Amino acid sequence: LNAGWYVVAGEVSRGTITCNGDVHLILADGAKLTATGGEEQAGITVSGEGNSLTIYGQTNQSGQLFARGGKYGAGIGGGQYSSCSAITINGGTVTANGGILGAGIGGGDNGSGYNITINAGKVTANGGNGGAGIGGGAYVSGSNITINGGMIDAKGGEFGGAGIGGGDKGSGSNIMVGTALAIYADNNDPPTTEILHASDYDISLYLNGKRYALVKDVTTSIKESAIAAIDAAISESDNDHIIAIATNAKTAINAAVSIEVINALKTQALAAIAS
Repeated sequence: LNAGWYVVAGEVSRGTITCNGDVHLILADGAKLTATGGEEQAGITVSGEGNSLTIYGQTNQSGQLFARGGKYGAGIGGGQYSSCSAITINGGTVTANGGILGAGIGGGDNGSGYNITINAGKVTANGGNGGAGIGGGAYVSGSNITINGGMIDAKGGEFGGAGIGGGDKGSGSNIMVGTALAIYADNNDPPTTEILHASDYDISLYLNGKRYALVKDVTTSIKESAIAAIDAAISESDNDHIIAIATNAKTAINAAVSIEVINALKTQALAAIAS
C-alpha cells in the first residue's frame, strides 16, 4: 500500500501487506481483512523511515483486522531484524499475533517496537515466544507507546515477553497509559516487573472510565508508600491492639497485587488507627 487512504469492504485475505509512506486504512462496518506474513515477514509491515499506518473503524466499529506474522515477524510492524516505525489505531477490532520471537504489534525478532499509539478500538495483541504483546520483539526494547483509550488485551509470548514493553531480555520505557500513569517495564530473565492481571505476562486494559495497568515496580513503590504511612500513624501509639491491626494491614498490603486494593487497605488501616 502506497501513501494514501484505503477502505476495506467485505472479506479480504492477503499475504504480507507492506506500507510505503503514510498509509490510512479504514475498516468498513462488517469488513474483515486477514493478512498473513511469509517467513521472516510481518502480517502488515510498517517499518523504515517515513512509513506509517493509521487504522480506523467506521460508524459501528464492527470492521475487523486479523494480522499474523510469519516466523520471526510481528503481526503488525517489523519482520526479522526490523523495527516498527509508526502505528496508530483509532478504531475497529484489531487482532495481531506475532510469529516466533516477534511482537503482536511492534518489532520482529531482534527488532524494537516504538511510536505505537492506541486511541480507540478493540485491540488484541499476542507476542510470539519471546516477543511482547505490544512493543519489542525478542531481545530488544519497546518504547514510546501511548494508550489513550479503547479496550486492549496484550499478552507477551512465553520466555519473557512483556504484555506492553520489551521482548525477552529487552526493556520497556516511555510507556504511557491514559494521561497519568507511566510504566517502566524492565524485562529481565526472568522478568521482574512484568505487567500483572490475568497472568504474569498479561495486561488487560479497559480504559473506558477505568484504568487497570500494573507493573511490579510501580506496585512495590505504592506498597512501600502505604506501609510508610501506616508506620508513621502508629509510631505515636502504644496501644497493642492498634499495633496488631496495623501489622495485619501491612501483611495484607504486601500480599496485594492491585493498586486499587492496596489503597483501599491503606485507607481502612488508617481509619482503624484513627478510631
